[in-house]
Amino acid sequence: MAAHVQPSTDKQHKLYQLVDMHGGGELIKWMRYARKGGDYAIVDGYFETTIKQAMYQAGKGKLQSVAELVKSRNKERNEHLGAFSRKKGKGKSGPNILDDFNQDQENQGDLKKGLSPLHQAIVNEDPSLCNYLLQHGADVNQRCYGAFFCPDDQKGSRTDSLEHEYVELSLKTDYGGRMYFGEYPLAFAACTNQFDCYRLLRAKKADPNSQDTNGNGTTCLHMTVIHENMEMLKLVYDTGGRLQLLNKQNLTPLTLAAKLAKKKMFQQILQLESEYLWDYGQASSIAYPLAKIDTINEENGNLNENSALYLVVYGESEAHLEMLDGLLEDLLDAKWEAFAKRR
Repeated sequence: MAAHVQPSTDKQHKLYQLVDMHGGGELIKWMRYARKGGDYAIVDGYFETTIKQAMYQAGKGKLQSVAELVKSRNKERNEHLGAFSRKKGKGKSGPNILDDFNQDQENQGDLKKGLSPLHQAIVNEDPSLCNYLLQHGADVNQRCYGAFFCPDDQKGSRTDSLEHEYVELSLKTDYGGRMYFGEYPLAFAACTNQFDCYRLLRAKKADPNSQDTNGNGTTCLHMTVIHENMEMLKLVYDTGGRLQLLNKQNLTPLTLAAKLAKKKMFQQILQLESEYLWDYGQASSIAYPLAKIDTINEENGNLNENSALYLVVYGESEAHLEMLDGLLEDLLDAKWEAFAKRR
């Protein structure tokens, strides 16, 4: 099938004369010649002359305003949605949206905006390629915020703004989506359990506390909770991840675990936040910070609807009921004895 796939005309894409889709092209011939003789000077010269002719403004590129980029992405999104709509209304008589889909510039549009080779190396579970890219200057802060990597229930709410390049989303979400990996390469590594890639990125100063600007303001710790990656959560925490950071829904990793009824993740974070006061034989005393656990806001005394206890008690699933043991059960009993039992 690939043999019948025809790229755009050579006049439109001169690069196909240099390297085509089937392992041929002028550059391939010269690379084989240089490799055989061990002299790559001719290839270097080829880059400086012929290849630059195939690049925009001889490799200088072009600066575009945010407004131009947003309009271009918006046009692409509307064209694709319109094609889907027509196809849905006409059945098999509708147009094939792949006919006009420009796969060569896919990562510049809305679908996979910002997706870099570094992101792809991580998703492909290739730490060797990840290391190679990092050694050759790959940006550890490159953000991927295309619709393909967005929570499923937020895709329909994606709207553009001429004020900034990233899209705006509804804050209401259940964080579900098989390809929701955050934005940064480090978050991709945390979500896919790529420990070697994660360590390589941290060695290059990638920050586990960087928060998504386009999506939900999640950090690596938030993402490990969403994907229930227990061992990765421990690694992120041990390498500087902060449990106190709030996402755009005002949830810490702990309260996010409560909202999503991820019991094991909730218990693990509780353990990380706890402080052992003393041990005596088989008895011990452990202190837990109640700021994000109890329903009472410690600053103003109001009801904290984003507290772990509130999110569990008012959760709608059976999994939320299963979380009412241990610390949360003890806290409920204490509140009952202190405030409700006497009424």
